[in-house]
Amino acid sequence: NYSYSDNLLSFLNEKQITEVVKRIVVLKSNNKELKGDIDIPSGKMYYSATTTDDGIIVVGLSDGSYLNTSMFNTVTYILAIYMVVFIIGAFIIIIWAQSVVNRLNKLCDFVVNMSANNYKNSYIDDGDDEIEKLSHKIDDMRRTIIKDEEAKESMLQNISHDLKTPIAVIRSYAEAIGDGVESIEATNIIIEQATKLEKKVKRLIEFNKLEYLSSEGKLEAVKMAPIIETIINNCKHISNKINFQSTLDDTIFFGKYENYYTVCENIIENSIRYAKKTIEIKLVDGVLSIHNDGKPIDEQFIQNGFKPYEKGSEGKFGLGMSIVCRTLDYFNMELTAVNENNGVTFIIKAK
Repeated sequence: NYSYSDNLLSFLNEKQITEVVKRIVVLKSNNKELKGDIDIPSGKMYYSATTTDDGIIVVGLSDGSYLNTSMFNTVTYILAIYMVVFIIGAFIIIIWAQSVVNRLNKLCDFVVNMSANNYKNSYIDDGDDEIEKLSHKIDDMRRTIIKDEEAKESMLQNISHDLKTPIAVIRSYAEAIGDGVESIEATNIIIEQATKLEKKVKRLIEFNKLEYLSSEGKLEAVKMAPIIETIINNCKHISNKINFQSTLDDTIFFGKYENYYTVCENIIENSIRYAKKTIEIKLVDGVLSIHNDGKPIDEQFIQNGFKPYEKGSEGKFGLGMSIVCRTLDYFNMELTAVNENNGVTFIIKAK
């Protein structure tokens, strides 16, 4: 017994259908399920045969046209979806890329023109991403440049005054000696002013030399005790009222002998300037501390790390201390200044 749909008769008549079913039943034999295709006059006939529990063989026949149609529709649908997604994605990417390029161009123009307008104008990107963060960093840099430029201008004005004063004194006393107005003893004043001038010029040279410090090769092992002892002996002649107390071990710092000498000399001379009676120096277990019983340091200098262009409460610009900080930084060392009840302590140790 068999039944069939009308569309099956479009390529097979009833007799042919009967013969196909008979062939499939023969192929089916004892298999529970069978699938495949057989050749017929008009092409291929796809079949599927299954045996029920009652022993009835159920045969399904098709010319396969639904498969082709279904496959074509599915592939077409998938390709259409991919095409739409691709077009929309490409459009979004193009718009986003153009927006990023425009923002970067504005930021680039701002950076290029910063020096032209003397860093006065500000620009902050209105996005919420890395470009916006970058614009904030650039604006921070702009403000730092303005601050440094103003400090440099102030420093140059004050340095010119500091250099001009001893030069004027030297010149006036030299002319007075030449005219016979002053005696030869006035040369002591000239020598004193020349010494001050020499120190100022020396520190400016030392500050500029720091730019080339990092390119001078590998660091050396420097014994610090001999350096400190030499500086103490030299400074005793500068001020007899200061009592030096020292505790020194065999601590070694890595760097350059000449630069460590400058570092210690600047700190000790600075301490002599403010100390009342005592300067205590300790070099123990890799830590160098220099304490003086003078008045506290301006907190502005401590907080900002002794920048060379900042003016203190007494008009001092801290050029010597800025040399100390930058030199130690090159040698991976750090300087800490602590205001205490009985004075100020400078501490040098490895970072």
